[in-house]
Amino acid sequence: MPGSTAREGYKLWFEVSVGRVLWRASKQSHYFLAYSGPELLGIVALWERYGEEGMIAEPDILAELSANAIECDEDEGEDGSNPVT
Repeated sequence: MPGSTAREGYKLWFEVSVGRVLWRASKQSHYFLAYSGPELLGIVALWERYGEEGMIAEPDILAELSANAIECDEDEGEDGSNPVT
């Protein structure tokens, strides 16, 4: 594969998909994906430090944001005003 290398037991490679570079790594049965080399490095470093149990998103940020979201009409601001004139 182009850009493929192995170090510390990880297989590293990148792919071009829909005009974006996807950086990938795998080790044993674990696979990692990021949009940049530094992002991939960060994910792998977190995995190395915290393992599977530590990678579970706690707290669940998406659920927390969704629970606290303010629902508005598309054309209406938070205070009921119409910001589009």
